[in-house]
Amino acid sequence: MQNDLPPPNNLTAEACTLGSMMLSGIGRAKAIGALQADDFFRPSHQIAFQVLHQMAALNIPAEAAAFVVELQKAGKYQAVGGDNFIWQIIETPNADHPDYFISIIKDQSIKRKAMMKAAALLSDLRSNQMPAGDILKSVQRELHELNQAELGSQAILQTAAQAVTASEEIIHARAENKEIGKIYLTGFRDIDRILYGLSAGHMVTLGGASSSGKSTLALNIVENIAAAGNPVLYISAEMSATELTNRMIRRCTKIQGWRLREKLNPTELQKVHEAVTQIKSLPLLFIPRAVDLAGIASYARDAMMRNAKPLALVVVDYLQLMVLPLGNSLYHQVTAMSQGLKQLAMELNCPFLVLSQFSRESGKAGKLPSMYDLKESGSIENDSNAVLLIHRPTPYDNYEGMDSDGQYYLQTWLAIDKNRDGATTGWPKQDGDPNGIRLRFYPGESRFENWV
Repeated sequence: MQNDLPPPNNLTAEACTLGSMMLSGIGRAKAIGALQADDFFRPSHQIAFQVLHQMAALNIPAEAAAFVVELQKAGKYQAVGGDNFIWQIIETPNADHPDYFISIIKDQSIKRKAMMKAAALLSDLRSNQMPAGDILKSVQRELHELNQAELGSQAILQTAAQAVTASEEIIHARAENKEIGKIYLTGFRDIDRILYGLSAGHMVTLGGASSSGKSTLALNIVENIAAAGNPVLYISAEMSATELTNRMIRRCTKIQGWRLREKLNPTELQKVHEAVTQIKSLPLLFIPRAVDLAGIASYARDAMMRNAKPLALVVVDYLQLMVLPLGNSLYHQVTAMSQGLKQLAMELNCPFLVLSQFSRESGKAGKLPSMYDLKESGSIENDSNAVLLIHRPTPYDNYEGMDSDGQYYLQTWLAIDKNRDGATTGWPKQDGDPNGIRLRFYPGESRFENWV
């Protein structure tokens, strides 16, 4: 009988989490920050969690012997199962990544609470004593409580005092040239000068024509942010992970792509080895396929759990190639995807860099692109905190100049066509805008550099 099934639970996840709490201060802190005792299904696990929580409050070390002593002092040692319980927890493969098991416990707990609330609602409906309006209000209240339980410690409502204090801290940090939390510099001086880096919760759109270098620029930004130890997720519907890392090797070694397909000399091989070692150390995850909005959310949360810290950046390359929501037209599908990505950036408190293709009409009749040339633009420009456009005024076979190392480069123009938090720019030469951004592009090495 289906009614005889136990409520949702995962005893393995509970045991792994308790083992992590018992043997690791970090594991204990993470569990205490995310869980309550009643999130555990088994009563012995609830008692163990309470004792471990109390140990943390008293600054007692996270170790098995101390846990046994505290259980005995509380008179709970036999209640949890004595020696057998302790050995069971110790021998359970405990969590190197406790976030994963914590999320399972939370998921099962919310389902149990939902079942209890549903049973209470069914009882009220059967009694036929409450007016329908009161029942609906009760349902709304219960759903709100469940939603808050799922969000855990994430603050949704903020007072004006909390918000303005955060703003004041950022202003003072900028005035004193201090590191600003939750803002990540792209590594390109003129972009950061205008945008002040990429801010948590912001969606920045990078638009460009096909083969304009937008994916290369995005990947360069990813490398710069990840090199500072910040976790990054790169979702690409255009290239495999191997193709992306091959571009990273070209940038690190300054070896042309065609040369990497030939037999390298010992000096070049050493450069490749050093580059590979450097890239392996980066907290960078690739998803080399088109995914839908739910998939992006899932992969982003998984990446945060793997790294045990917030993501510094999510790159979507590119918008029109993702698995789009259902809609009456491509225009409505792209609009829904854009709005969803913006909401996800705010929910995860993480910057999103969303690449977008220009329409085929862009650049005709000698007209420089604008954000209204974004393909199926819809609400892309409205959803974005900033819109950055890339344009190459010279073709690949017409190199702009040579640097001090004898390397030829192309001039690439950037315009910030929208910036909610600051200034915008025109195109550097034709608009005569002194704030217009120029970069040196070395296409064979998949590398952009500051102009000066």
